[in-house]
Amino acid sequence: MVFRCNTYAVRIITLTFITALMLLYGGAQAAGERTRADLQTEIASLNAVLERARAHSTPDFSKASDALIEHVTAQGSVPVIVRLREHGLPYGILADSHAPRPQIIAGLQNIVFDDVFAQTGRDETELHVKRFDLIPAVALQVEADVLAALLEHPNVIDIIEDVPVPPALQDSVPLIGAGPDGSFAGYTGAGQTVAILDTGVDKNHPLLSGKVVSEACYSSNVPSSGATSLCPGGAASSTASNSALHCDLAIYGCDHGTHVAGIAAGSGSTFSGVAKDASIIAVQVFSRFTTGCNGASPCVMSYTSDQIKGLERVYALRNSHTIAAANMSLGGESYSSPCNLNALKPAIDSLRAAGIATVISSGNNYSTTALGAPGCISSAVSIGSTTKSDEVSPFSNSAWFLSLLAPGSLIQSSLPLSGYGYKSGTSMAAPHAAGAWAVLRQAKPDEAVTEVLSALQFEGVPVIDTRAGAGSRVKSRIDIPGALACLLEPGAWLRRDDGVQISAAGNTGGGTLTVASRWQPADIGAGRLVTKMRIGVHDLPSTAAVHIWQGADPASLELRYSQAFEPAARQMNEIELDTPYVIDTARELWFGWSAAHTADQYPFATDEAADASQQGNLYQSGEAWQNFAFPGDWLVHAHLTACRNDGHCAPGYICEHEVCVEDCRLHIRHRKLRAEKLFKPRKLTLKITAGEDFDPFGSIDIAPFEVVSTRIKTKKNILRIKAIAPAGLRPGMYTMRVGGCLGEIEILQ
Repeated sequence: MVFRCNTYAVRIITLTFITALMLLYGGAQAAGERTRADLQTEIASLNAVLERARAHSTPDFSKASDALIEHVTAQGSVPVIVRLREHGLPYGILADSHAPRPQIIAGLQNIVFDDVFAQTGRDETELHVKRFDLIPAVALQVEADVLAALLEHPNVIDIIEDVPVPPALQDSVPLIGAGPDGSFAGYTGAGQTVAILDTGVDKNHPLLSGKVVSEACYSSNVPSSGATSLCPGGAASSTASNSALHCDLAIYGCDHGTHVAGIAAGSGSTFSGVAKDASIIAVQVFSRFTTGCNGASPCVMSYTSDQIKGLERVYALRNSHTIAAANMSLGGESYSSPCNLNALKPAIDSLRAAGIATVISSGNNYSTTALGAPGCISSAVSIGSTTKSDEVSPFSNSAWFLSLLAPGSLIQSSLPLSGYGYKSGTSMAAPHAAGAWAVLRQAKPDEAVTEVLSALQFEGVPVIDTRAGAGSRVKSRIDIPGALACLLEPGAWLRRDDGVQISAAGNTGGGTLTVASRWQPADIGAGRLVTKMRIGVHDLPSTAAVHIWQGADPASLELRYSQAFEPAARQMNEIELDTPYVIDTARELWFGWSAAHTADQYPFATDEAADASQQGNLYQSGEAWQNFAFPGDWLVHAHLTACRNDGHCAPGYICEHEVCVEDCRLHIRHRKLRAEKLFKPRKLTLKITAGEDFDPFGSIDIAPFEVVSTRIKTKKNILRIKAIAPAGLRPGMYTMRVGGCLGEIEILQ
């Protein structure tokens, strides 16, 4: 095959661009935004650009891998995904256009197709074209001449092979906190919907009867790969009723989707799935294969292009159904770091921006250092598997950027034709998390994906990965009651007094006195942080400070936190802690305050309980703690936060400009860093407040941000990073890594 530049094709591009300009001009002229002179200037500029493109229009082999070119040569026809430049149209046209994004993307696709069809004599049907609505890309089947035309096209960024991937293969629901009635504190996912992108669902199964509210199918016919569509009539797509029924059980893997759906949202008389009252959107995204099956043939595998179409369908239904999560229990090639060049990422980002989590299995390759695609995408929620004894399942992929763990070993659920059975795999773990999302979103309908994920991570059961190579990595196994408490009860005041001052105390001759309230581990409940304190002050002392102690008993107490404050007399003083204190819930918690005062001053306010508990009236004047001689409790309160903390930066929470670290969890939402303002590079500063065990001296990677400088304050465990955000940065989630810790930077729309 001789690659050559086709000048006729370039002229076709010119005509297409001019047509697009005229269409946009017509709409703009009606609004009084353009003149004919403006249009003529743009056309002249456009022609100059296209002449330069024609002069340099030769095949760019860097746009495709050697393996892809070899496959086309060997097989004759290969399915691919082609990413397109969004600035294929002049920037001014896109910026001034009022056309919806799908129309703009369709225009970009047309520009490339007009050229390719003219150059090769092919058409859209012959090339099995799949158009996407959310991302500037297209999928098709290429032979050598079509590949050549795409490689030389100036509006093509790259071409990747559309590789098919297989599915990532009553007692697990109580394990994550369900009560005897199958609910989580009364929440069942009612009013929420979970999308199941899989091998289809037996909607007539007793566990799933009446739950499927929408169906769709996206499947491929690729003769060169032995793939045929599983959609009705062998079509490439369908949204008709019954289009997402489970595929023929003679095909290996066709029972998979029904099993997954039952875990996420099944509802039966004897046992149920996680979100038993949630609805299901069933999306069949697999094809039938006679080659490439690892085991029984025929089997099912799924093309990335069909997965993109499936996610786009979920996005299109976002306003007609309250969708909590989309579940994808499938997996392909493994990656040891986030695979954010994956073609699925823009679709996952779009769903996340709409409040829909894309929950994906981590894969079953026994890896302790890598996640399977597409679960390795940073904006996805990746799920590994645990056993019922809370150990990481031997087969489960894990890595430093894994999101969560969930039960995945020997899980009982529905099988087609009214059957039931056990399956193991991260495929079974993922729908536990997707169902959890529905339960939590019922409780907090407007909660963002990041907030729900933080609640599940922060309140989950810590599981140590003891497998070789895992480095004793700790990840959270989902615990829904804890996450519910985290979202519904963001904080509560811990106190022993009744809040009313009756008397006051102090050293008769003046001096310094320290008072405290004592709490046992059982008293602390779900709280994990002290974020602020309230102190009742009577007379005004000369100095004052709040304190937190912890220990196994009074004799072993350690002073863990102190902060001075400016007191106000005869009122409750509220003090926000500079650094929220993370409680060791295995030890006693003591909190209180100290004051230095002169003779005849009594700064320490008390209530007057009829029967002092001897827990809320402790004081220290020398070395030993004692019970105060008079009835009553000190007016000292601590605000315990299970999940978030009223604006302060705490582990895993969203803050204005800070990233906070505890147990290797990082997150920043830079509220003032918005995509539409990034017309030029912009400087920003990230301040990372680290936990005691965090090592801030490791490598820093916050691409695509450029690190300019770093400054470390070791005494306060603070790492300050100055960086530059590049111009043209798109909204979405960007991965950051500091030392061994993973986090995200979210750029808003």
